[in-house]
Amino acid sequence: MLDSTVAVYNFEVSNFHTYFVGSQSIWVYNANCGATLIKKTTNGGLFDELEITIFKTARLVSKDFMTGHHIPSQKFMTSLKNKPEYMIDPNFKKMVDDYDPDQAFVIMMEETVQGQNKSRHGKTLTYGGNSRNPGYLSMSPKQALNLDIDNLRDIYRQEGLYTEEVAKKIDLFKSKVLQQYPHIFRY
Repeated sequence: MLDSTVAVYNFEVSNFHTYFVGSQSIWVYNANCGATLIKKTTNGGLFDELEITIFKTARLVSKDFMTGHHIPSQKFMTSLKNKPEYMIDPNFKKMVDDYDPDQAFVIMMEETVQGQNKSRHGKTLTYGGNSRNPGYLSMSPKQALNLDIDNLRDIYRQEGLYTEEVAKKIDLFKSKVLQQYPHIFRY
């Protein structure tokens, strides 16, 4: 109990449900604020969440709490030189040799705080290039693509954000990846 009256305020910080307050930087958490997709109009950035772009373009912008997510991961794609198909199929070999992570399609994801499990991007199975699925690098390209797409869907479902619009954006992203590297993902 306080001996005097103290003014208190109830407010929301756009796009964040945690923030620091006061000179001692007390961490405040807004429960029940509801997760929302980040829009470039609200964060002053260049991309909406789940927007599809080329990684080189996304990499140039890191101040808007968004990051480009490779599906499958860069590490997986560069590991394809170790697959049997690399030695057998000349089209597969050419696409793997031509793979450039800077020119690959990525889907923009929220990353207000860096670190595993600290943002939607941080919740992906391949965050930081390290898969939390021990058999990931031994999967076929099609299996890895499907696992990563399903993981993306699960993250947005868990956040209560999986709508028909989100499903369409994820499907469009998958189709662009398949179009960009058709000979890789037929396996």
